Parts: sequence; C-alpha cells; structure tokens
Amino acid sequence: MTFRDVAIKNFKFNIRKYKAYILSCSFSVMIFFMYLTLFFNKGVVEKFKGTFIHDIMTAVLLVIIFYSGFFINYAQASFFKSRKKEFGLFLTLGMVKRDINKIIGIENLFIAASSIIIGTISGALFSRVFFMLSVKVLDSKEIKFDLSYKSLALSALTFVCIFLISALVTLIRTSRLSISQLFIDARKSQESRIKNPVIGLAGFIVLALSYILMYYYIRGKIFKYNESSGVIFVLILSFVGIYILISQFGSLIIDFVKKNKAAYYKNIINITEVNYKFYEYKKILYLICILSALTVFFIGSTYGTYASNLKTVMEQNPYDVMYIETYNQNKLSKDQVEGILNKSDTKVKDRKTLNFSDLSLKKDNSIWGNVSVVSDKELNKISDVKVHVKKGYAIAGNGSAETKKWCEGVKRLQLSKDEDSKYTEFKLQQEINKCFVNNNNATYCFMIILNNEDYKNLISKVDTKNLKKYHMFNFENWRKTKSVSENLTNKLKQVDGISSKKSNMELGEYWELYPASKIEDYSTLKTQSSFMLFVMCCIGMIFFISSGVILYFKIYTDIEDGKERYNKLYRIGIMDDEMKKYISKELKLIFFAPVFIGSAAGYLYIGIILSISSYYKNIMLNALIPIAVYFIFQTIFYNITRGKYIKEVMG
Repeated sequence: MTFRDVAIKNFKFNIRKYKAYILSCSFSVMIFFMYLTLFFNKGVVEKFKGTFIHDIMTAVLLVIIFYSGFFINYAQASFFKSRKKEFGLFLTLGMVKRDINKIIGIENLFIAASSIIIGTISGALFSRVFFMLSVKVLDSKEIKFDLSYKSLALSALTFVCIFLISALVTLIRTSRLSISQLFIDARKSQESRIKNPVIGLAGFIVLALSYILMYYYIRGKIFKYNESSGVIFVLILSFVGIYILISQFGSLIIDFVKKNKAAYYKNIINITEVNYKFYEYKKILYLICILSALTVFFIGSTYGTYASNLKTVMEQNPYDVMYIETYNQNKLSKDQVEGILNKSDTKVKDRKTLNFSDLSLKKDNSIWGNVSVVSDKELNKISDVKVHVKKGYAIAGNGSAETKKWCEGVKRLQLSKDEDSKYTEFKLQQEINKCFVNNNNATYCFMIILNNEDYKNLISKVDTKNLKKYHMFNFENWRKTKSVSENLTNKLKQVDGISSKKSNMELGEYWELYPASKIEDYSTLKTQSSFMLFVMCCIGMIFFISSGVILYFKIYTDIEDGKERYNKLYRIGIMDDEMKKYISKELKLIFFAPVFIGSAAGYLYIGIILSISSYYKNIMLNALIPIAVYFIFQTIFYNITRGKYIKEVMG
C-alpha cells in the first residue's frame, strides 16, 4: 500500500470529522464575508464615517476576526486530538513524523481551500439579505447594495493567515509526537483527578464574590482610584468561578443525588456518565458557558435599553422642541418664530421661556465645567415640580435618576462666570432627579437652582455673554414636529450666518445651540439602538451557532466511543428504549447546564451594572425575552443533535 493509498483511506475513514470541520470553518468565512459587504459598502462609508455607528461597526469587525481565529484554531486542536490513536498507528506501521506532517499539510490545504470557497460563495448568496436587513435597521433605504473586491480580498487574506497559523501550531504539536504517548493519550480516562463537591461549592462562592465586588464598584464604593484593574480582577474572578463550577458539576450532581438513595441507584448509569463527560468536555462546556453569558449580557442589555427608548426620550425631553438664545446668537424675531410654527404639521399647544446663566461650576473646589444656573422663582413658572431654595443654598438638578448621585458627598457648590474669576459659594440643599428643560449638548439635563435673590446678586457680577434664554414649545402631536425642528435649524443657521449645507455635527463651537427636539432625539436614539441591537443579535447568533458547532463537532468525534459503550450496555441487558433515555438525559445536561449557568451569569451582570439606571425594572423584564428565545433555539438544536446521535450510535 502506497503513501497515497493510506492518505485516501484515511480521508474516507474520517469523512464525518472532515465534513463537520469544513462546515464549521465555512460558517466563519461566510459570516465574515457577509459583514464585510456592509462594512465596505460605499453608501454606508459615506453616510456613517466618523460617527458612533461606524465606530461600532469597526469594533464588531475586530471581534469577528478575533473570534474566527480563536474558533478555527480551537476546532483544529480538537480535530487533531481526536486522531491521536490514528497517528500512533501510522508511526507503528513505519511512518515517520515527516510523513504525518505531509498528510496534515495536504489535509489543511484541502480544508482551508474548501472552507474559503464554500464560505465565500455562501456569503455572496446571503449577503444581499443581510445587507437589506442592515439598511432597514439603519433607516437608510437610499444606500444601494454592491459587492466590493475589498470584501473578497480581505476575507481571503484574513482566513489564509488564520489557517496558516493553525497549520503551524499543528506542526509544532506533531513534532512532539511519540508512539507510547499517543496510545496512552488515546486510552487513558479523562476522569477528574479531583472529584470533590466542596471544590464545586468554592467555585460558586468565587462567582458570587465577583458579583458582590461588581455591585459595590458600580456604586463607587471600591476601585475608585484604579477602575480598569478592578474590573479586570472582577471578570477574572467570574471566569475562574465558572470554570471551577463547570469542572466539578458532575461531582456536585452525584453529591446532591446521593441524598436520595433510590434516585441515585435508579440513575447510576447516567450519573457516572455525566460526571465523566463533564470533566472530559469541561473546556468545551466552559467555552459554551462564557459564550452564553456574553450573548445574554449583550443582547439582553441592548434589547432592554432599546425597549426603554421612548421612556428615555420622554423623560429627557419635557418639551417637544427647544432652542437656546444667547446675547449674539439664535436671536429670532417673533414673526420669524411664528412663521416656522405656522408651517408645522401639528398645532402649538404650549410655549414657555426661561432665563438662565451659563456659569463655571466647582464641586468642593473641584472644577466640573459649565452648567446652567436658574432662579427658583423663574423655574417654578414653567415647571410642574415646585422648588424652594433657601438663601445661601443651591439645589442640584440631575435629569438622570441614578442611584449614584451627581453631587454625592458634595457639601459646597461654587459658581463663577469663568474658571479664572472669583467663585461664589453655596451650600448644597438637595439633589432633584428631573429634567426641567430638554437634554441638549449645552445642558445634559444638569442644572443649578438658586434662591431668586441669590440668583439676581450672582448675575449682576457676570458678563452679558453668560446670560442666555431657553425657548420651549409643546405641540398636539410631537411625532409630527420633524418639519418644525428642520425649519427652525435652517432659520437659526441663516440668522447666525452659517451655511445651510453644514450639519449640526460640523458646526464646531456652535452646534450645542441648535434645537433639542423630542422627535429628533427619538429618531437618532432609535436608529442607534436598533443598529446596536441588530449587531448584538448577529454577534449573539455567531456565538450561539459557533458554540453549537463546537459541541456538535465534539459529540460526533466521540461517536465511536458511544457505539462501544452502547455495545457493552447491550450485552448486560440494556434495551434500546432504555438506551435512548440514557442518551437523552446525558445530552440534555450537556446541552442545557452550561447554557443555564452562562445565561444566569449574564443576566445577573445586567442586573448589577444597570441597577443604577432609572429604567432598571423595565430593562430587566425586557432582557428575559432574548433569554427565552435563546433557550428555544437551544432546545431545537438539542432535539436535532439527539436524533442524529441516537441514529448513529444505535444504527
């Protein structure tokens, strides 16, 4: 038998493993190519270059590249490990390591070429659907689909590099092969050397400790002076805790079930097999657990925030439209304002004005920046919440109802016309969580409220340029005020001598003076959060399918072991129906235990990190929806794998 014959027979014998490996790699190439068609689209680049959305798209591209490299190298390592007995046999028959390297090199070339070709063709076929979904979410129907040569070139280059690295790592592994070690590795049991439920309990305690530390960090109680190191430490604790919990999960089950002797002896075959499989599969199950946690955290938090958009906009924009007038800018006449309002698609319901001063703020001698300062008397004329400030005191108005206060621990507030002038000091009376005016780039919903007499005394010491005025309007239907916002913006550009072609983001030092509109804020927030949700769902789907492929690949490479175990059980009298039940219970734990642990970990992190948000309850309730969808998909995947596995083992 020639070397060529051996290679061909080897390929035919491992056809199932090759197929699973090629399909998993092709999936990575397909996802990457589909994403690049959006990333390099000319219309997308022109519209979103330099924006928040483009930054997110770039970050996601890097995530996909990193994860693709990790995934392919992990699959290659698993593929190599499953064939150690085969390589040991080749060495016994007289092959040398150079021959094995040649076989592996030919295989890798075939797998890389097949994966890139299949993945690119599949990506080209499905990229148009992906693109249409993307532009719909971005509300950019004017952007046309095109296939860029950059997408093809970068896809091919990226995965050629990944496969070359993977091949190099494999060659390093083969250089360390020895016949005795290969057969020992192929035969030896993967039973845990340490089987102790106490260690599993310790993993749970470490995981719980990471949540407690994160809880106190979010509230500013710890890691005040070294936040990045603190967060990294907490995340490491989480990963370590989950790993210990997964590796000792089997011993925890045995310890728990042993308390009920009848249940223990009734399920002893399943229990011992699960204990064995959880340690043998611990790295894969740990990876699935982490992927589940990341999927639930990112999709759950993003969807929860997305579902809270309307509430956020309504709270941060008490008026439908607002603009700021200064001593030399945005000075519209009454007739000009009426002309804009008369062209609107809905009638004006209410209009108000509020004088304020734009002053420099210090909090206990620490410079914070400029802030809007108003009189309590004037504010009470336009607000439904009445405030009364004592003389010599100040109230801090913070539009975001966070647990961590804007002025937490602050005793004194100091105000001045600029940082170089003398500051006037006031004691902090209280902090109120409410947006009194719209959240725009000049206010950010922060405001200092003074006693009317104190306010008059203070503004007598400042320059005219510090004195400004809010103009606020409410309409019968705020959703029809887009034309008002656009006409008002154009008119303000005209009176300020600014080109109408410039967008608000291009106006430099003036852009914060342009209208704060409820409908504009809602449209922007909806577009950004919709795209974020879409991106997170794509990444989540990648994580879900990848974890499924890894598990599917591992289970199918162990089919020969499953057949051997089935034959042994069949000889001692286990019937087919009983065997199906054993396999179902075993696979059920393998499929759902890591997903449950990961989902719980991700959901708890959402609860802790967003607990300071005023929309906490709403976000947490909405975050349960992606988790439910995740488990539905996992159930479908479990049933498909279970049916095929039983058919292969018992067929």
